[in-house]
Parts: sequence; structure tokens; C-alpha cells
Amino acid sequence: MKKLNNVSRNITFSADPKLSINSRNIPARANTAIPQTDIALFKNIYVAERRFLTQLQHGDKASYHPAKSLDGTEETLEDKAKPNEWIKAYNNISALKITTTPVHYVRILFRLLRVSSLAIPTVAQLTSTANLELVREHLDNLSAFIQIEYLAAIRRTKLSVSVNAKTEEIHNAVLRSVLDERLQLTPLFKYCLLHDTSTNSNLIEADRKKLEEVRDRFEEVAALEYTVFPATYDSVWGKAIPTHFKNKATDIVARITKKDRYCFGDQYNVSGEKPNI
Repeated sequence: MKKLNNVSRNITFSADPKLSINSRNIPARANTAIPQTDIALFKNIYVAERRFLTQLQHGDKASYHPAKSLDGTEETLEDKAKPNEWIKAYNNISALKITTTPVHYVRILFRLLRVSSLAIPTVAQLTSTANLELVREHLDNLSAFIQIEYLAAIRRTKLSVSVNAKTEEIHNAVLRSVLDERLQLTPLFKYCLLHDTSTNSNLIEADRKKLEEVRDRFEEVAALEYTVFPATYDSVWGKAIPTHFKNKATDIVARITKKDRYCFGDQYNVSGEKPNI
């Protein structure tokens, strides 16, 4: 016992730790003033659109998964804060004031990228000069762009079908033309053409089902295309777009993005004014 008492008298405790004058305080989390639901939707739309484009360019097995680092980090005593790239991109697009929402900007951009040779943009590249000009030019000539694209697709398809129909039945000639990538037909045009062909009363049921099966393969991407500017497509394409497709296009896109609500419409100018076309 005497030895233990001697040992205990020799034990000393260090002083309580104190923060140095040079120590950094951990700042409170910044208030982004953007509803988290808006950021989540923005993120989901970018991911969904990029996955579709990646698959179109590289095959069905290709995909895209955003890096966790894009969500940023808060500052600690050891490391400086890293910005949330989703919020940063959202704010950058909002500052442009050329679309009602950043979501609509992303949808317009990717709709154009599906028929463009430009590289798939990262989150930080959404507002690059090339991508921004692509969107601006499209919006400045929206109706004319959709009309020219539609009429050009009709001309190319008619020529192709007429050639193919010399050696096979008309519905097979249409199928061959739709699957001919050289014609550069959009998914919406392919969907509408196949649907129209499937309504031919002279078709046997097996051929009709075949056309509908191929048609439905384009349904999701066609819905992404149509719902960017539904009013303009309705005005230019008229009855070429099936009523049943118009009625469910919004739900199709909502299912793709796993959201119940979505931002659609042609009112892309924040002041509510449509472009002078």
C-alpha cells in the first residue's frame, strides 16, 4: 500500500487542451436559399439525361453514376470546405436567366446534344460557352428549328421508304428506314412514324404488333424530347403526334426521373415573354 501511495503522488495530469489563437473555427453550413427538393430534381434530371445520352452513344450497358465529391463537404479543422457542384451549377444556370428553371435548361441542352457531336458535359461544363450558345441559338429560333427538322425528316424518310418498298412490303420498308441511322431521325419522329404505320387497316395482327413493339422502344426518349417544348411540337407537328402519347408523356418522364412532378413547357423566358420568332 505504501508503494502505491508513493506512485500516486508522482502522477501528474496535463492541462485541459486550449484552442490556439491560430486555430480555425468550423463555420456554420451555408444557407443556399434553394429548396432541397429543387436541387434533388436538378440532380436527378442531369443524371437521367446523361445516362440516356451515354447509352445512345455507347450502348445499353453503358451508364453514368455521379461522383460523391460533387455533393461537396463542410469545412473541418483539418480540411477546407468543398463546394456542392450541383448547387453551384444550379446558381450559374439561374444567373443566365434564359430559362424558367435550371432543370429546363438541362433538358433543352441534352435534347440538342442527342443530335450533336459535342461531348457530354460534366456538371461544371453545363454553362460552357459552346453549350450556352447551343441553347441560346435554339431558343432564338425554336419554332423554325423544329419545323425545319420535321420537314427534313419527312423528306429523308419518304425517299428511303420509296427505295425500300421496291423490294419489300411497305411496313417493312418503314421499319428499315426507322432503323437506318444514316437518316438521323429523332426518337419522337420514329415513334410517331411507327405508330402511324401500325394503324394501317390492311396490316395483319402479327405485323402490327411488330411495329408497336419497335415503336415502344423509342417511347421514353421520345417523351424526353416532346416534353421539353410540348406546345411548340403540337403547333408544328399537329396531328402527327398521337393523342395517347401526349397524354402520358409527362408521366413517362416522371417515371424516368422517379419524381411525381416535373418542369415542362415553352415559357422559358423568366419574364414570361416568348421569343420573337
